[in-house]
Amino acid sequence: MPRKYDLIAVAVCLAAVAAAAEPAPRVLRTAAEIAAEVTLPDAKPARVVFEGCVAYQDPMRSTFFADETGVTFIFGGTNPIVQPGDLVRVTGVAHQGVIIGGIKPEKIEVLGRGDPPPATPIGPADLATGRYHYHRVVLEGVIRGVAPAGDSAVVLMLSAAGKPARIEAEAAATEAPAAAARLIDARVRVTGFVVGNINDRRQVVDPYVRIKRLADVEVRQRRTYTCGELAAFGESSELVGETPGGQGCGSDSEGVSQLVEGLGGRIASVTVFARKPSTNA
Repeated sequence: MPRKYDLIAVAVCLAAVAAAAEPAPRVLRTAAEIAAEVTLPDAKPARVVFEGCVAYQDPMRSTFFADETGVTFIFGGTNPIVQPGDLVRVTGVAHQGVIIGGIKPEKIEVLGRGDPPPATPIGPADLATGRYHYHRVVLEGVIRGVAPAGDSAVVLMLSAAGKPARIEAEAAATEAPAAAARLIDARVRVTGFVVGNINDRRQVVDPYVRIKRLADVEVRQRRTYTCGELAAFGESSELVGETPGGQGCGSDSEGVSQLVEGLGGRIASVTVFARKPSTNA
């Protein structure tokens, strides 16, 4: 009959063999590895220890990160409020996303400040491909229209090379009411983050660029009007901006700063000069 100590020794040996047979847990450390990870519903998720920088955080605190290999994300909730360029360490497990793999965080540490991820110059045609989903981008073009979106956002319709692109400013309603209208007909440069709706086939549809505020729109050039065009506004119109060369229409003119209704019934932000009231009796 085996002795008690012999049975214990055998059990320890069997446990050691079983432990040696188990593969070491995988640890994902780069955005590319996390984004490419497929986590099946019944599978044990891979561990994640990620260091990178914040690319964007939406109002629900879903947060997107980047490193030199790519992008990944965590869903919103109780995540700390962060800003683009914040350096972070995220510890947790892999999470199966709709388009790319993400992180189910256990711990989020803000390590310091750095530069936001580089923004890639693109055009509306590039945006439509979905290639830049969850990336920072730069677009240049002319704002052709503005419209409210929900309680606080404003949509700017940008045109570049004859093609449209949608820009959504999250907190525009908290800014000056006329700020969005003043962008119409202006040539602008916009740096933002690409998002979009996803259909049941896991395809990106209606991609667009999100920015935090209208102040993130850099105005490169405002439209100017000729004196003949300005005559269409009528004598009682309040005008804003400047005519070509910054000259007034007429010998007696002074600068004013008002918002005007542009040609064709649109709101336009122009720079013109109104004639001074006559002082003759």
